[in-house]
Amino acid sequence: QFLTQIQEDLFSLGAALAGVPWDEAGARTEALERHIDQLEHDLEPLRNFILPGGTRLAALLHLARAICRRAERAIVRANEQAPSPSLTALIAYMNRLSDTLFVLARTANRRSDVQDLVWRKPE
Repeated sequence: QFLTQIQEDLFSLGAALAGVPWDEAGARTEALERHIDQLEHDLEPLRNFILPGGTRLAALLHLARAICRRAERAIVRANEQAPSPSLTALIAYMNRLSDTLFVLARTANRRSDVQDLVWRKPE
């Protein structure tokens, strides 16, 4: 049900980019924030960056996150060319969605007892 709602949101977001108002963008962004908070409750706090990967599901969620971030950057560029409150709301949604996908990937690994891979800064 949660992922279906995200799919519906993405269709609404696409329509908003084409000029159809998406009045629920703020409320949907807040819903993502609440979902992130619920998921993070069961996760260890991060003290380091982690590498994408782990289970197949986690890897796919990390891939979806990367695609989401790319779309967010495109909306940022559009907003820089023609600033708009509606684009600002879409940027906020995409940012929270990418964070949601990140937390879902960590959750997928935890539920499969797979450790997240810590990024080690080159010396």
